[in-house]
Amino acid sequence: MKKSLTLIGISAIAMAILGCSSSPRAHNIGGNYFMVGDENCKKWSVVSSQQIVCYTSEEEVTSSRYAMTPQDIQSYGANAASQSQQMSNLGAQLNDMGRSLNQQSQGMLQQSSGHSAPISNSIQQPKKYISCYTTSGITTCR
Repeated sequence: MKKSLTLIGISAIAMAILGCSSSPRAHNIGGNYFMVGDENCKKWSVVSSQQIVCYTSEEEVTSSRYAMTPQDIQSYGANAASQSQQMSNLGAQLNDMGRSLNQQSQGMLQQSSGHSAPISNSIQQPKKYISCYTTSGITTCR
């Protein structure tokens, strides 16, 4: 039970991380990298090689963004590599836990298949009852 709760917890974290598709990512626009793709920059227009204007998916202007510096790009690359490694480790953990749960399930299935409820071959005779009724002062029992 504890392992299945841990598996559910790890799965929830993985889904939260993977579900962050609206987080910004570096995108090459006109030879420079800009952070785009989040809710405030689903669309953009180029102002210059160093600047874009961001829009929501409903085409509302949100902000201007400037090209990433070499330090920004290096930091972004390091963070992306770290997240990739974390996701790889998480995937390995999920696979290990899945195998462990599968082995436990197989063991429980094998244990339960060796046991069955006892079947009784004896047939019990129904109990006999006597019923009595009275008619015109005379009692009759059968």
